[in-house]
Amino acid sequence: EENNIVGGFGSAVSEVMADNGLNSKLIRLGIDDTFCGIVGDQAYLRDIYGMSGKKIAKKIIEAMK
Repeated sequence: EENNIVGGFGSAVSEVMADNGLNSKLIRLGIDDTFCGIVGDQAYLRDIYGMSGKKIAKKIIEAMK
């Protein structure tokens, strides 16, 4: 499921990591907290908002550098 960056699942994971002193890299992926004025099918919207498989992979590869 596509989540918001703000208050989404990544926020909960980062809290657990901080509470347990885990020093690992966390890449929060999701949709920015913004109004969506774009209309289209699910594949199109995922691509627009950076949630397509290719764009997620690109974000992960960039973060690993």
